[in-house]
Amino acid sequence: MMVVWMMVVERESNTVYLFDAQASPWAGDGDAKEGGLFPIDVAWKEERVALELDGPTHFLTGGGKRDGPTKAKSLLLKELGWTVERLAWFNWKRLETMSKEEQKSFWTAKLGRSGIGLGGGGGGVE
Repeated sequence: MMVVWMMVVERESNTVYLFDAQASPWAGDGDAKEGGLFPIDVAWKEERVALELDGPTHFLTGGGKRDGPTKAKSLLLKELGWTVERLAWFNWKRLETMSKEEQKSFWTAKLGRSGIGLGGGGGGVE
């Protein structure tokens, strides 16, 4: 199983914060356990940024295109005000061959466009 780690991330204002794993986008919903309803793989709740890690089952056979439920989840999250970043399984396989510096550059570029920056803890794939 792939584990994405970004121990500490920071904004331009240098405010340091952590991400949540398997978080629910339903803010304040007392009936939904954390991550139990419509879970986001990696979430920065305050910034409303979701990182979805898409394994092979998120794709149509033979085409490399995401399936309907995966596209629908992205559309719903966007309607709820979230920015959605996705990482396909074939890209994380490529990440496994990169050096830690290359991994950090990849995550900085991918998450930076959503306002998330990598702090001193770095980022990568373990």
